[in-house]
Amino acid sequence: MNHLRKALLGAAFVAATSLAAASANAAVIVSSTNGPDSLPLPAGQSVLLDFEDAGQNAGVLSGDYSIVSGSVPNQYAAPWLDGTSYIVVPADGAAAPQSAFINVAALMSGPVHTFSFYWGSNDTYNEVRLHTAGGVTTIAGTGNGAQALPLTNQRFTFTLSGLDTDLQSIELYSNGKAFEADDFAFKSGVPEPATWAMMIIGFGGVGSMARSARRKQAAAFA
Repeated sequence: MNHLRKALLGAAFVAATSLAAASANAAVIVSSTNGPDSLPLPAGQSVLLDFEDAGQNAGVLSGDYSIVSGSVPNQYAAPWLDGTSYIVVPADGAAAPQSAFINVAALMSGPVHTFSFYWGSNDTYNEVRLHTAGGVTTIAGTGNGAQALPLTNQRFTFTLSGLDTDLQSIELYSNGKAFEADDFAFKSGVPEPATWAMMIIGFGGVGSMARSARRKQAAAFA
């Protein structure tokens, strides 16, 4: 095996190891913006699930849920100033606890770096559970269920990294009446900045070692 080939293989191994280390550090960062919900969406996101088209829900939604609009006392309440259709868990009239699932792969392909949704009348008996290649991450509600307050009707944004960017499904769990949510927006796309940095370092090492090997070979034949 000549020096150039050894250099290329060595640099490729360094780059692959760096990428694996970056991907292993999975994390979910959650932030929120007080309602009522309005544009613009978080940077780069597009609404892929708004519950306005029944055909859109086929193959995407499963579990115990209803698609509704408006409010029904003691059953569900529309997210603050949301006059469109939204999802409610458990289904109208069903007993809690129940879960509904959003099949992310049916909505989009590729890694998910961020997503968000409008969470109405947030309550402590509600949970968002993210099912990813890195495992299950649970985010519990922290509000008191108030139906017309900015602090309990918010757009929640989830920033994913590492193995968690392989987002397989989003579980909406409720142990009460009820979990209300609307307008799920997603951003897929380019690798994370840390991953790009590792790739650039790796490819830079390949180029540098290749040039060094060529110089040595040229000197040997001079």
